[in-house]
Amino acid sequence: MQEMMTRAEAAEFLRVSLRTFDTLVAEGRIPRYRVSRQLVRFRREDLVDYIERNRVEPEESVSAAVDSILGR
Repeated sequence: MQEMMTRAEAAEFLRVSLRTFDTLVAEGRIPRYRVSRQLVRFRREDLVDYIERNRVEPEESVSAAVDSILGR
């Protein structure tokens, strides 16, 4: 079974404020699952996917990629 989190747990997992988390959800960047009329939950897997999609490469990797493209 997949781990489901509350809004507060999911925001804490991402280490963002509740306000920022709500914005991400409202923008559709993080999916939500309605458990009942009033309960909404978030899958841990979706949060990990969000982190991976928004990962920033370390500067060394970027520099190496640019050098490779430019043939340096």
